[in-house]
Amino acid sequence: METAAISNIDSGKLPAAIWDLPRPKDNSGLALDALLKERDEAR
Repeated sequence: METAAISNIDSGKLPAAIWDLPRPKDNSGLALDALLKERDEAR
């Protein structure tokens, strides 16, 4: 996939400034729904 320029291999580390960025809005609650579903399935 990297040679096809679909993705690239990176260091796998996030920059320290990532924690200073504002969280994206999730007005419809899709992220929360997915998280709760994943947690429920893990039980």
